[in-house]
Order: sequence, then C-alpha cells, then structure tokens
Amino acid sequence: MAEQFAADPAGRIGRRIDALPMSRRLWTWVFLISVGGLFEIYDMALTAPLSAALVAAHIFHPGETGLFGLADQATFVFATFSGLYIGVLAFSAFGDRLGRRSVFAISLIWYAIATLVMGLQNSVIPICLWRFLAGVGLGAEAVAIDCFLVELVPSRIRGRAFAISMGIQYCGIPLAAFLAVFLVGHAPLGIDGWRWLTFMPVIGAIGFWDARRRLPESPRWLAQKGRVEEAARVVDLLDDGSGLIVSHSGLKRKPRVVFVSRHHVVHMAWMMLVYFNLQNIAFYGFGSWLPTLIQSQGANLKSSLFYSAGVALAAPTAPLLLSLISDRFERKHLIIVSGLFAVVAGLSFAYADAPLGWVVFGIGLTLSNSVLSVNSHNYLSELFPTRIRARMVGFLYSFTRLSAAVSGYIIAYVLAETGVKGVFALISTLMIVAISVIGLFGPRTSGVTFDEAASDDQIPVGTGNSETDKKLGSR
Repeated sequence: MAEQFAADPAGRIGRRIDALPMSRRLWTWVFLISVGGLFEIYDMALTAPLSAALVAAHIFHPGETGLFGLADQATFVFATFSGLYIGVLAFSAFGDRLGRRSVFAISLIWYAIATLVMGLQNSVIPICLWRFLAGVGLGAEAVAIDCFLVELVPSRIRGRAFAISMGIQYCGIPLAAFLAVFLVGHAPLGIDGWRWLTFMPVIGAIGFWDARRRLPESPRWLAQKGRVEEAARVVDLLDDGSGLIVSHSGLKRKPRVVFVSRHHVVHMAWMMLVYFNLQNIAFYGFGSWLPTLIQSQGANLKSSLFYSAGVALAAPTAPLLLSLISDRFERKHLIIVSGLFAVVAGLSFAYADAPLGWVVFGIGLTLSNSVLSVNSHNYLSELFPTRIRARMVGFLYSFTRLSAAVSGYIIAYVLAETGVKGVFALISTLMIVAISVIGLFGPRTSGVTFDEAASDDQIPVGTGNSETDKKLGSR
C-alpha cells in the first residue's frame, strides 16, 4: 500500500486542516453550509404533503385519471428528482472549476425564483415544469455542500461534522410536515395553503443568501488551483485559537493521507452507482409517499398528514444522536447496520393496521433512513480526491436523482397492483442488495483522506475483503 504525506503546497494545506481544532468559526461555517441544505431537504420533504394537497385542491388527479394514465403525484415526484438530476449533472463540473462558494450563490437564487413561480401556477403541467426547474437549482447545491464539508473539516471528525450538518438540514422534514398540517385545507390571507408551502422556503432563501455570501472558498480547492496563499489565509482564520478542541480519546483512527490511482476512482464509482440507485428507490419510495401510504391503510388526508408530521420529527433527531458516535465506528459498518434496521422497520410498518403502529414503525424507519443517508453522503464524498471530488460526487448524484425520479412511477405502479405490503417488499429487497454491495466491495474511510497517486502502480484500495482494506481500516 502506498501511504505517505504529500510534499507539495496543497498537501501542506491539507495537513494543516487535519490538525485544526473545531473552533467557533469553523462550527459557524459548518452551520452556514448546512442551512443552505435545509432548503433542499425541505423541498424534497414537501413532495409528499404538497402533492396530496394538490389532489385535495382538485389540481392533481389520482390513479389512472392523471397524466400518462398514472397519478399526477408520480409525475410530480418525477419532475422533482429529474430536475435534481439535471442540476447535479450540469453544475458538478462547475464546482471543480469555479469553486464551491460560487455554486452556492447561483443555485440558491435559481431555486428561489423557480419555486416562487411554481407557487403561482394553477394546473398540472406548469406546476411540474417549474418544480423541475427548482430542482435544477437544488441539485447544484447538494454537490457543493458535501464537497465543502469534506474539504473544510479535519478528517478525524468528519463523521461528527456531517452528522450535525445533516441534523440541521433534516429539520426541513418536520418543518415541511407541520406546515402542511396547519396550512393544507386553509387559506391564510385568502391564499391557498399549498401555495404558502412553496412561498415559505423562498422567503427563507432570500433572507439567507446574504449570510451565505460571507463563507470563504474551500481551502483545499484553492490549494489545488495553485492559490496557496488564499488557502493559507482561510486556514489561518480557522486556527483562531478559540479553543473548542474536540477530545479524540475514543477515536480509533488517526488522520492519514492515502494515495489512490485511477483504478480506485473507477472501482468506487461503479460500486457507489449500484448502491445509490438501489438505496434511493427504497429511501424515497417511503419518504415521498408516506401520507399516501398511510391513506392506503384507511386514514383520511388530515390524519395522514398529522401522522406523517409525527414521524418526520425523527429525521433531524437521528443525525444529532449519530454525531456522538459517528467517528468511533467505521462508516461502511454504520451504513450496513442502519440499512438492516430500515428493512425491519419498513416491513413492520407494512403490516401495521392502526395509527400507533404507523407512527412507531414509521419513526423507526425514518431514524434508520436518516442515519443511512448521513453516512452515505459522508462515505461518498470521502472516497475521491479533492481535484475531482465535485465531478465524481455530482456524476453519481445525478444518477441517484434519476433513480429517485423513476421511483415515483415504480411505487405508483406497485402500490396500485399489490398494495402497501408489496411496496415494502420491493423496498426491503432493494435495500438488502444495496447494503450488500457496500459490505462486499466498500473500503474503509474513517479518518482517511484520499489523494491522487502519481502513477497507476499505487493502488491501495481494492475490495472490502482485501488485506489492503483491512490494513487501511485497522488502527
């Protein structure tokens, strides 16, 4: 295995970052990065209650009366995630060329304008079109967030920072759910409640845009572009002596740089492509359809939205609890365990026939999915070197958003043909296959920073069963 410290200026910047304490300024920057992600999570969480509200408003049509002979909800899900697909694909390369900070500014403005216009529409096709365009802006944001966190936070505590960041972002899930409970079916100031659901994040995005401008550029990205002095100034700001030093007594691994070749990049890309496509259909198959799945069990719209809101409270709780232990365990192992818990909770939800069961098992599934999502985001961003991180993360995210878009039609068909039990049988099967891929082929990444090798002879990472990977993960 080729393991060494880089001698170039970019390598020195990376080592300085890995040696930083978690200062107040760094936590502030993590917060600013994370709040931007809250808009994406809110928007995706809004998919389920908003589409149900549009059905109740007689704008969307259920069952075979919708577009293409399927429920309009399926088209709405497709528009959301296909927009995210295009946004991720189009903007990921710009993230490596222009920097993370520039992508943040552009994507937030784009999203706010498209969402505002969507809230003013009155028919299916314009709503879905503007929903698609809003998704394009959010897709760009998602890539920048994960890359920025990996490049800004010391590798020894990336898991903790990712978990706290996702906890902040996942506050968008209960926010969307509870706003739906209080707004759907009402018309404050004479404006339909579903329109208020779309206007809320627009107001927040506009107010937050100025605060986001205060973020610096990623120091690792600056160093890779040869702007070493600028990168050093950013690191100097982080090393401000404010003294919130995190105890590492329980951590199993010391920060290390491991050099990887193109073989590693290709191998990891194929593995994550398979994993994320299967996992996303399972993940969004539940999240985007929760009120409809509960209604299919016999609840009315108002009750289903209320139960969904209760379940949604678990979403931000799981990452915050995970932050206490995330760097004590290997990332791939946390993915596998949380995936298995999601399968058990999902099948239990399918066979529940009363509100208590829907809420209890729904909370269990949401907790498991949240932990799974946090570790999956972290794991993916850790696998690739800084120079190509945004492109690889963006490339892989683009396919996951496409699979999530298709999931709307898949779940609509399976629900119509086999009911709720058939939906969860499909979700469970896909989840088991997905986590098996990580277990068999995924390397260990906790406490490791991957950088590019000088030649293809340096191939330190193979499959999850290789002696190399055992050495890489053991400390």
